[in-house]
Amino acid sequence: MPKKFAVNGVNFWVDGADFADVCQILKENVVLDNPENFECEAEMEKYSAKTFIDKSRYYLSLNPPDLFKSAEKAWYSAVCAVKELFLTAAYVDIKSHKGLSYFTDFALYSSRDSIPFPQRYFLRNNCWESVERLHQDLYDSPTYELSDYSTLINNIETFVTTFANLDRQHLSSEFKKTFIIESVANVDLRKADGYTKLGGLDYKREYVVIV
Repeated sequence: MPKKFAVNGVNFWVDGADFADVCQILKENVVLDNPENFECEAEMEKYSAKTFIDKSRYYLSLNPPDLFKSAEKAWYSAVCAVKELFLTAAYVDIKSHKGLSYFTDFALYSSRDSIPFPQRYFLRNNCWESVERLHQDLYDSPTYELSDYSTLINNIETFVTTFANLDRQHLSSEFKKTFIIESVANVDLRKADGYTKLGGLDYKREYVVIV
């Protein structure tokens, strides 16, 4: 069901399924005419990496399939999985696309004692790299065909499930040893405070990081 909001006196309508995504964009980039009402309605919209997987499958199931939105939701799912992992493990807010890729590698490497190499390779190459290419399809000539999407979404779901179950205490310890006690070139880690929103939920943060 479409939802309405106003920006600078102009009314806009957005599909209800996309409302939560638009909320995140608007909060950072525009001034709303009635932010109080907008916040109240936005707070009702909660989403997670799993929610985005479900949305990705929904758009793929349409006739005709909406591959643009299916790819977009699959990408959001993977992004949520990585960001939520580091926010809950080490209160770290990843702020760049390159940072998402970098810390995906870090999470997998840090889990080398619990995840066998073949599975880590699969998660990196068949899941994360695939969803990055799928994300690039939103802007360039498509890499994937319709027939590829079901397998891609299944792989991304495996990635999301695995990241949800990683040992956060161990990851926090590895993060502190690598980036706080020591330092790494080209990783800009800064102290922060307060909370950041992800999926309509508030997450405490102590650092922001840009790679």
